[in-house]
Amino acid sequence: MQHLILRCKHCQREYTYCTYGNGPEYGTEEGCSMDYCAECQKAIDKALNKIPVKFKGKFQEINEPRLIPLFDKIKAACDEKRKTPDGIEWPAMTQMFCCGNYDNLDKYTHEGITYRVEYNDDTPDEKHIFVEMEYDIKNKKFTGNLWKGEYKDSYLHGRNTSRDWVRKIGKLTKIEPCPLSPPLGKLFFMDFDHEIDDFEWEVVTNKQIPKKKKEHVLRSYTIVRDGGQIKSDIEHGYACDRSTVVLVGFTSDSLIDFIKYEVTVESYEDENIVYFKDIHCV
Repeated sequence: MQHLILRCKHCQREYTYCTYGNGPEYGTEEGCSMDYCAECQKAIDKALNKIPVKFKGKFQEINEPRLIPLFDKIKAACDEKRKTPDGIEWPAMTQMFCCGNYDNLDKYTHEGITYRVEYNDDTPDEKHIFVEMEYDIKNKKFTGNLWKGEYKDSYLHGRNTSRDWVRKIGKLTKIEPCPLSPPLGKLFFMDFDHEIDDFEWEVVTNKQIPKKKKEHVLRSYTIVRDGGQIKSDIEHGYACDRSTVVLVGFTSDSLIDFIKYEVTVESYEDENIVYFKDIHCV
């Protein structure tokens, strides 16, 4: 998790953006983005929400078998790039998908056009070619324009897992129940540091395990946070359990938001209070 100090591309106000999430619990403004502060980003979202999405990319089947040699050439070039200097070829990545009417889906990009070639295992020569086109959402029709994408040649093989599962399940004409022995209440484990590798021990259920009582033991460690983050800890609580923060030897007014401080944190195990003390700049 990182806190980045950014400047809004519209209003030019400086703000803090958290890569993990944004909001008071992270010490940042809810709704901000990498480009805009929360106020501007919310205004942009509100304005754009009034404008419906009008077009999208959608694949349309075409009849042009002369594209197949081009696809073979792109695939061969991509396979060649996966070879190491020693001639070892890294296995190609297979993308899994679970819809469609074909077993295989090969995706190609060339000159800004995205193609899909779909075919079944039993008829690999019967290839169906699709191209990504611009689709008018409101009028529910293709416009005839291409949906432009990457200009770099690429190839990716896809496999329809749903059709594979249907075939496998269809071969299971009858599933016989497998008799199991009753539970013994024992667990198996291996200890590699012992001469005998196989052990068993009795299981103790959660109801039998007494809850460990927290002891009044003082824990102490140091953290580095900027002044703004420390102020957020004071307002919203510290760490996952949102412990109450008590300042010792300094006040929050004495902190500068963008200065980093090293703080000693002390707390007792059985208390939901943490003490910030011994603060200095780093």
